[in-house]
Amino acid sequence: MVDDFQATTQFSTVLLFFFGAIGFGVISLFMNQITGGRFPSPSKLSTYECGNDPHADADIPFNFRFAVIAVIFLLFEIELVFFLPWAVSFRNLLFTTGWPAFFEMITFFFILILAFVYVWRKGGLEWDRN
Repeated sequence: MVDDFQATTQFSTVLLFFFGAIGFGVISLFMNQITGGRFPSPSKLSTYECGNDPHADADIPFNFRFAVIAVIFLLFEIELVFFLPWAVSFRNLLFTTGWPAFFEMITFFFILILAFVYVWRKGGLEWDRN
């Protein structure tokens, strides 16, 4: 009987926080609508670019190399997430599972090096100033 009461109390605390968060969000949005000013002017409705007047159309072509470099950066940064635990527990892995753990990581590293060489040879790391 006591366990049911304790579980109910813990669940009611979670519900209280949940409804409190929902209520805070709804009240904040409602108060914003009531107290917020609605006086649009041409300067408020104009495009803002870091304090400067916009000098070109927003629909200019985007250089795709930015996205490629970002994806390559993420790929080679995320691989560190796999290397760090392996390096920290290398001695333990070597004694518990033997050499298969070592060869699996060497295979992963080899595939990563192949990907890096492929990107390098394709010119993905070159930045032309044309």
